[in-house]
Amino acid sequence: MIRTKYSNILVLGAQGSGKDTQAELLAPRIHGAVSIGMSNVFRHFLQHDPDFLGDEVERMAEGQLVTCGPTMECLRSYTLEQIPQEVAPWIFIGVPRTPKQALVFRDNLPEYRRLWDTVAIIFKLDPAIALERCLARAKKDEAKGRRRVDDTPVKIGNRLSDYFVHEGEVYNALEQSQITCIEVDARNSPEHIHDTVIDRIMQ
Repeated sequence: MIRTKYSNILVLGAQGSGKDTQAELLAPRIHGAVSIGMSNVFRHFLQHDPDFLGDEVERMAEGQLVTCGPTMECLRSYTLEQIPQEVAPWIFIGVPRTPKQALVFRDNLPEYRRLWDTVAIIFKLDPAIALERCLARAKKDEAKGRRRVDDTPVKIGNRLSDYFVHEGEVYNALEQSQITCIEVDARNSPEHIHDTVIDRIMQ
């Protein structure tokens, strides 16, 4: 079990970059850490309170990103209701994804979470490789009978396009908010990437 100086860890990257896998590997190794994945947050509201998402349910079915306001409202509500406030660090997976979300995240993070003790781990991956990985994963899921309705090639492509359009602006917004940004090459093996992440957040 290791300790880190950061109160918040943002795990960011395109679909297919391995961010969820890395967060799963990371959380058990950090003392007191709790993971907050946006896919789990949205799934929680879809199952327990779909009205909270409103029109975003249709957007999700079309493979589009949930817009800024509902995303941040879901995150705020989920963390207040489901996550012990005293634990640290919080590991946020897949948020912020747009420049506006980055600003809302900065302005709405509770003071005691200490924004200046936040690090963003950014998994960098070429769009073509990300698409190839996502399509391969969708094919495997389909073979197991658990493919998501929004994991068609077109919808996957739409999500990736939306992500890469905003990628650079998001990272600029984070750096302007004095959040430490660490870029990690997502082409490497999961084990190598995990060792790199651990090494960087311990510095």
